[in-house]
Amino acid sequence: MMRMFLLYFGLGIVALWWHVTLGRAFLTPDLRPNWVLLYLLPLLLHRPESWVLFYGAALGLALDALSHLHIGVYAFSFLATLVLARTTTNWFYSGIPLFLGIATAFFSLISGLISLLLLNSLESELGWGTLFWSITVPTSVLHGLLAPVVVWGLTRLEHSLLEPAS
Repeated sequence: MMRMFLLYFGLGIVALWWHVTLGRAFLTPDLRPNWVLLYLLPLLLHRPESWVLFYGAALGLALDALSHLHIGVYAFSFLATLVLARTTTNWFYSGIPLFLGIATAFFSLISGLISLLLLNSLESELGWGTLFWSITVPTSVLHGLLAPVVVWGLTRLEHSLLEPAS
C-alpha cells in the first residue's frame, strides 16, 4: 500500500511539474493539454477509488497556486469532474481503450467548462464561449487520444514497481 501511495504521489508531482514547466513548450499555445488532468482522469478510470478524488483536489490546489491568481478554480473543477466521473463511469466504462478515450474527452470537456465558468464569474470580460470552442474542445479531444497511453503507462508502472519480486 505504501509503495502504491509513493508511486502515485510521485507521478502527481511529476505531472504537476511537467505542466508548470516543460509541458507549456509542447504543441501550440491553443492546444496545450492540462497534464495534471490528463493524469487524473485516466487514473480515476483505472482505479475508481475515493482517495483519487481528494488527491485530485490537492493537485488542483497546487496547480492553482503555481499557475494563476485564482485559488480554487482547478481544485473545484478537478474535484467536481472526478466526482461526476466516479459516479457515472460505473454505468458505461468497461476498460476498452475506445471508451477510455471517449470518457476522458467528455470529462475533460466538463472540467474545462467548469473552470471557464468559474473564471468568468471572477473576470466578467473573459469571453468563455470562444475559449471553450477554440481551446477546451480541441484540448479535450487530445486528452481523449492520449488517455489510453496514460493508462497503459500506469499499468506498466504498477506491474513493474508494485508486483512482488519472485
